[in-house]
Amino acid sequence: MTDYLKKAHGNWVDGDRFFNREKEQKLILERFREGAHILLTAQRRMGKTSLVREIKRQLTVSGEAYAIFVDLEESFTPADAIAEISLATREFNGVFDKVKGLFANTLKELTESVEKISAGDFDITLRAGVSESNWQKKGDDLFKILSELDKPVFLAIDELPILINRMLKGQDFKITEERREITDKFMSWLRKNAQTHKGQVRLILSGSIGLEPVLMQAGLSANKNVFPPFELKPWSHSTAIDCLNALANNYQITFDDGVCEKICENLGVCIPNHIQLFFNLLHESAQYMEKNTISIKDVERVYSQEMLSVHSQVELDHYEERLKLVLGEDKYTLALDLLTEVAVTGKLNKKGIEMFSVFYRTRLEEDALTVIREIIFVLEHDGYLESSPNGYIYISKLLCEWWKARYENFYTVIAERGIKK
Repeated sequence: MTDYLKKAHGNWVDGDRFFNREKEQKLILERFREGAHILLTAQRRMGKTSLVREIKRQLTVSGEAYAIFVDLEESFTPADAIAEISLATREFNGVFDKVKGLFANTLKELTESVEKISAGDFDITLRAGVSESNWQKKGDDLFKILSELDKPVFLAIDELPILINRMLKGQDFKITEERREITDKFMSWLRKNAQTHKGQVRLILSGSIGLEPVLMQAGLSANKNVFPPFELKPWSHSTAIDCLNALANNYQITFDDGVCEKICENLGVCIPNHIQLFFNLLHESAQYMEKNTISIKDVERVYSQEMLSVHSQVELDHYEERLKLVLGEDKYTLALDLLTEVAVTGKLNKKGIEMFSVFYRTRLEEDALTVIREIIFVLEHDGYLESSPNGYIYISKLLCEWWKARYENFYTVIAERGIKK
């Protein structure tokens, strides 16, 4: 583990900005070498994409495999996914040359020589060569090419759940039979190719929303059975403290006694992104005050004035955005209500759930209690809440207090709404 660490900037890190996760890297590489597929699961901001990209980097450096990373966040259809996977092979010239052969007829419409097509024109043309009618055939042929290479393929598909969610719900967030059929066809296609080429093409699936809740909403959970889950857990306090010290060493910052422990205490759960965010704000504050020592008072001030304020809103808004993406407008409104209830009162118990189901029974098209169960499953799966003897509570102290600071002044707890059964 490094003694010096640069700040993280952007949505993912690798190389000299990647910290820890040696155990997870080892376990994932073991599965890869055994020919297994993986569904990477975790709470928000746990570093799934960074971990996958770091493993890709290591495999590329060692030459052990063709490590291909595909981001489907901007994809909307199965055809888009096939095009993106095809284009992602361009990192390996020999592989890309074979993939281009799948689109020879389409490319000839632009020029007689594939090699003379500019990168921009090629991307557009290739995407045009995958359609609603041929994506399965193109996808099958693509997997066959990858399976016949001289080395195994590490195929990392990021944000697959976002694509599946869009395919299922469209822009109106409604699951129709037609959308469900298309989604089922795509997931069945992916499962078939994962099984057919297992050992040679090894998939790792990840995303900023959970795949299981999305598939469950449409009754398609069986489609993920070929992808065993691998949970990426929060850092321990000792690992978080090591990270903070490595960051401090790199930027010539000195911590007073107890500072790192106080940071971990304020966060509650040591999510890597939140550790980095907290340090960044502390470092910027120290620079502004022209000092290089951080005290416990600094931690308390930055936590209350920065971490829980609009200054951290961009980072923490991610939790709301992804939740809305999964649930749609109506269920998202109820989810916000439930999360704010937990933040303000400290829990959501059986009595509270019953009161919410009565309050929302005329506000939803579906049975309110069924919807609440679905929402709670999503909130548990994606790391917002966990079950306790007294009811559901927040996993992250930071998220709980941020949510409370943002919404408490505009919120009426469910017990005070005058609900009559």
